[in-house]
Amino acid sequence: MILRILNLLLRYTASFIVIGLTLLALTWLPGFEIQGIGSALIAIGVLSFLNAHLYPLMVRVALPLTVISFGLVGLIMNGVVVMIASAIVPGLIVSDLGTGILISLVVTFLFDILVPAILANRESDLYRFEVVKRFANRQRKAAAVAYDRPGLMIIEIDGLSLPTLRRAVQQGAMPHLSRLLRSGDYHLHSFDSGLPSMTSSMQAGLLHGSHVDIPSFRFYDKSLKRVLVSNRPKDAAIMLSRVDNGEGILASNGFSLNNWAHGNAQEVLLTFSGFATETGSLRASMRSDTVFQFFAEAYNVQRVIFASIADIYRERREAAWQRSRDVQPRVERKFPYPLLRAGTTVVLPYISVYLLVGKMFEGISVAYTTFVGYDEVAHHSGVERSDAFRILKQLDDQIRILMDASRSTPRPYEFVLLADHGQSQGATFLQRYGLTLADLIRSLMTTGSHHVQAVAGDESSSNVNLLASELVHSSRWLAGRMKEALKSRTDDDFVELVDSESFDEADAAEGADAVVCVSGNFANVYFTQADERLTFEQIELLHPGLIARLAEHPGIGFVMVHSALDGPVVIGDRGVHFLREDRIEGKSPLAPFDSTAARHLIELDTYRTVGDLVINSMYDPEWDEVAAFEELVGSHGGIGGDQTHPFLMYPVSFDPDHAIGELIGVEAVYRLLKQWAEGR
Repeated sequence: MILRILNLLLRYTASFIVIGLTLLALTWLPGFEIQGIGSALIAIGVLSFLNAHLYPLMVRVALPLTVISFGLVGLIMNGVVVMIASAIVPGLIVSDLGTGILISLVVTFLFDILVPAILANRESDLYRFEVVKRFANRQRKAAAVAYDRPGLMIIEIDGLSLPTLRRAVQQGAMPHLSRLLRSGDYHLHSFDSGLPSMTSSMQAGLLHGSHVDIPSFRFYDKSLKRVLVSNRPKDAAIMLSRVDNGEGILASNGFSLNNWAHGNAQEVLLTFSGFATETGSLRASMRSDTVFQFFAEAYNVQRVIFASIADIYRERREAAWQRSRDVQPRVERKFPYPLLRAGTTVVLPYISVYLLVGKMFEGISVAYTTFVGYDEVAHHSGVERSDAFRILKQLDDQIRILMDASRSTPRPYEFVLLADHGQSQGATFLQRYGLTLADLIRSLMTTGSHHVQAVAGDESSSNVNLLASELVHSSRWLAGRMKEALKSRTDDDFVELVDSESFDEADAAEGADAVVCVSGNFANVYFTQADERLTFEQIELLHPGLIARLAEHPGIGFVMVHSALDGPVVIGDRGVHFLREDRIEGKSPLAPFDSTAARHLIELDTYRTVGDLVINSMYDPEWDEVAAFEELVGSHGGIGGDQTHPFLMYPVSFDPDHAIGELIGVEAVYRLLKQWAEGR
């Protein structure tokens, strides 16, 4: 404790001196003047007071605008604070708002980045959370709380497979996780995620124990006669309602943050399936005031801005490096992707860490949060390229901060880390064959001309849009005005701040003969002529030879269809696998895939919403490559490669006898998480 106090005093003294000298040095700027060291010292005190008291009030009013403007409003408020200080402090002259903003940026850079670097002060991360601690303590009862057991923090690293995690640890990209594993305190376990290997289905299974009738990230529901898309909150609520029995792992004093499924948590924030509910509103989670407090600290906003600018620059440099060396496979990474990447790799992680620390100080029983940055970068840059490993290093440090902070919280916490799925790499279907899957199906439909509608979209913006939507509705005064201003980009209170999947996508199937819904290297194909799933025999009558010609294409690994006579049948270019009888004619189309593939396909065949045709791309075991039906370097959604090989990392004390054994399907992991959340 004494060492920490001395550390803080040293930080404050160094900051005071450096900032004072900086203010004097900045007098070369046109429009800025400070008359003497006395005025500089007074200015530091006044700026500190205004940032501590006036700035939070300004943020309280303009919080949604701060995020929707990507921090621009926050910068303006920083400049306003400097202008006010110039009106108060004799000898401090700031002529215009632009100069005030520049001064604020320089001071924040020194205080928050340069000084900690000079002092080699990793404790500065914990210092930031002292503010969170004070506000969190206001929510606790005055009397000390006696906790009968530790709380549980479950951290998901979206898209990280076990093999990639191992290589990241071996190459030094995740030093904190390396120390935990090599110390023997944590155990690393593999599991088979099953199908479909994508976030909405996997999180439904992990947090609720089932992903029935969620056959893909986007799918056509014949009963509703429209497409449901996972990152549309109203659609997410419909999907999850079909499996939600109230037994989610967060049902007892839980907190869901930055997820797809809510796990029946009492407090829900930045969660697609909870956005439209009462607990899903930002106001419900504002009781702890931690969201407001994050933006109320001027250096938090500016630190995010600095880090975002650095990330955008890094993304542009990395993309140019791949182009100049003709790295393959690769995809275009045009604007606004760099901005959206910064949202997932910088903005959301900063907010998430801050919120989670606040919740630990409040004594939350169990929390589940998803860090989506690695998944986003791996999609566009590659699964194990330097870009992606750099994000893993950032995540490793953020996990360290959370674990370090937990040592100061009133309640002890255990940590479980996991992934919902992995990713597999490869050139896309379009890059390999010059046409999309929808183009191929259209060309093979033999009876007349047909309207084949492809349903796909960029998921990059979904989390940024959700954050904007939550914050718009955090202020009753602003909500109506912002909804009116963003009317053309708002649907059921969800703000599409950045274009992603069109709001009209739900009606995309109107007038189509076939709807092709793709997710990575996996696709569900629906023929709209019938209100129920068509059988193999019915499809053959409608489009003779279509299935066989699809299966013969080199980019198709297999086609699954339900036969009225034989049940689920998997068809490839050299053979047929009758799943119900486990009978193979010729060479099994499932031979290149995991041994559990048939088991997962049999389950998928029972889903009411599964496609008339289920298509998985080719998989090359020699090069460990798939062919995504979307324009993504790294992909997931089907089978083939590491996309179905995520990881589970937990304290050895949770399983001292190594009794967990084989884990097949996320439902098996749900049972473990439920047991651990309820106190083992």
